[in-house]
Amino acid sequence: MQGVLGIKTYVPITKELESFRARWQSKFQQDNPTIPSVKLDVFGLWAYDAAWALAMAAENVGTTNFRFQKINDYGNSTGSERLEVSQSGTELVRELSCTRFQGLSGDFSLINKQLQSSTFQVVNVNDNGERWIGYWTPKNGLVRNIKSDKNTSRHSTSNASLGPIIWPGDTTSVPRGWPISANGTLRIGVPVKGAYDELVSVKHDPSTNTTNITGYCIDVFTAVIEVLPYYVPYEFHPFTRHDGTRASYNYLLNQVILGKYDAAVGDITIRGSRSLFVDFTLPYTEAGVSMVMPIKGNTGAKNTWVFLKPLTWDLWATSACFFIFIGSVVWFVEHPINKDFQGSPRHQIGTSVWFSFSTSQPWFSHILQPVVTDVNLLIKNGDKVGYVRGSFIYGILKRVGFQDDKLRPYHSREELEKLLRNGNENGGISAAFDETPYMIPFIATHCSEYTLVTPTFNSDGFAFVSLSKRFASHAYFSTAITKVRKGGKMEAIEDKWFKKNESCSNSNTAESSNTLSLDSFRGLFIVSGVASSLAILIFTAMFLYEHSHILTHVDTEASFWTRIHEILRVYYGKDLTLDIYRKSTLQDSDHGIATTESPPNSSCPPRSSSSSPDSTGPHIVHQELVETPNSSVHGGDRSPNGQATQDSGTHEYGIELTSFPSDERQT
Repeated sequence: MQGVLGIKTYVPITKELESFRARWQSKFQQDNPTIPSVKLDVFGLWAYDAAWALAMAAENVGTTNFRFQKINDYGNSTGSERLEVSQSGTELVRELSCTRFQGLSGDFSLINKQLQSSTFQVVNVNDNGERWIGYWTPKNGLVRNIKSDKNTSRHSTSNASLGPIIWPGDTTSVPRGWPISANGTLRIGVPVKGAYDELVSVKHDPSTNTTNITGYCIDVFTAVIEVLPYYVPYEFHPFTRHDGTRASYNYLLNQVILGKYDAAVGDITIRGSRSLFVDFTLPYTEAGVSMVMPIKGNTGAKNTWVFLKPLTWDLWATSACFFIFIGSVVWFVEHPINKDFQGSPRHQIGTSVWFSFSTSQPWFSHILQPVVTDVNLLIKNGDKVGYVRGSFIYGILKRVGFQDDKLRPYHSREELEKLLRNGNENGGISAAFDETPYMIPFIATHCSEYTLVTPTFNSDGFAFVSLSKRFASHAYFSTAITKVRKGGKMEAIEDKWFKKNESCSNSNTAESSNTLSLDSFRGLFIVSGVASSLAILIFTAMFLYEHSHILTHVDTEASFWTRIHEILRVYYGKDLTLDIYRKSTLQDSDHGIATTESPPNSSCPPRSSSSSPDSTGPHIVHQELVETPNSSVHGGDRSPNGQATQDSGTHEYGIELTSFPSDERQT
């Protein structure tokens, strides 16, 4: 046993007692040699004193001839018929009542035929040893020293009258027990507040003059009471100031300390300063201070150029320089061996730039205007933030670096939503800070508009306030809270009070601040579209300028669509020329024919040469018809010698592939 307090009858140590114990021990060992040594307890001493008192009373009666009378037997004999009653019994009782003497167990006297109350010794038991810490007497109650004359108070119950007590854990700190209120029912104080009815709601019904107390905290407390290993009667008492106004939580806890309430239940946060005066159970909610902020919209002029945000202008300039440099390096390496990097200067520059651009990392797909999730970034940007008026959150925000002009207090949920909706630019706030249990019901009904960032700062969560420092009920409650959280009751209570909005729960794809949309890259698409459109316009203008004679020298009676048709035929003819030109080059290479090539857009007459050892093989001739004024070529009408027939009024460009005998070559 550790730290146990007990009482035992006090037997003063006297010479007579020590002499009697020695004689009794010797006689007992003589009569019972096989029985181990035993000690004479207080009951044996009382029996010895009772026999001594009877002898004294008989002596005082003054007779030596005691006569006895048998007891009448009425048929229910239990062996008592063998006993006889002294005819001097009345005189003996009278003398016993008047007998006073100092016996082995202390003062012996009978009051109303009962042995007077004994003096008790208060002992403190630890392990197998005991130590006395005081006495209890019928006259003075608890006293430190039984022989002290200073203890004049009657029936003292103060532990100050006792010696130091060693409690469990080898400590002198007094443990906290569970004394029940005077009426046997726990008085539970509940804060009355106007916001967040999901947590605690106190509604008074004037018609029935009753108060209905509900909420998440109340349901959790009820569930905890149900799993306690013993029955605890309780009743809720709404707490307000004397004038009926809402009181602070510190004021409520002060009432617990003063004894007005045995406990407090509600959205009460565990604080270090509060735990100096009251005890808290384990937290039953998620701990931490969270930040709520609007989901970033992807509309507006500011988001048009959002793709430029990740890079600074000097980094953009450096990237452009390296873009050109890498293209030049690619051209320098590929020019001697890759025909795609040969040709006219414009062709080579375009190919190099395009190759450099196509091999660039498509990092634009990861760009989105970031959601501010760092408190330091809010401070750096000078954004305004909100906090609950009168909350300890204000002190936390001040410590991390927010200035007073950047802090906006709010009182209700409606005021919070208004500040967030207005935003930092319109007199509102960019984010709001509060404990996570307060933000969860707010997000549950506004999940499509706001997002929750947790945790931002540390806090200990909500807990029940135990019955001041004199009690130890928090240990039982903490164990019960653990059982409730491990089971399914806590989830059921949360679903009941923190039910999400139907528009949120039914949405297959909830909006997120990290969702990409077309507007986020609108600026990039504008740049790409404008650049591509300009390229098409420039190319079209150059093409029409180069072939303007087709529009000016055709038959004046030709319609507009006829002229457009001719331009398109010229455009597709150039594509075909380029395609056949490349194919003929590949075929020459396959047959070992060395061909003197002329660029597709050259105006020089075509020339051909062959180094094939096979003089009988086919010869491929690439020819681009040269345009002459006032002449046109009609495809499909050719003379046997390969010359095209002419017909006025139209122009046509064509390609002819001709096989010649082994001894002939077109020049």
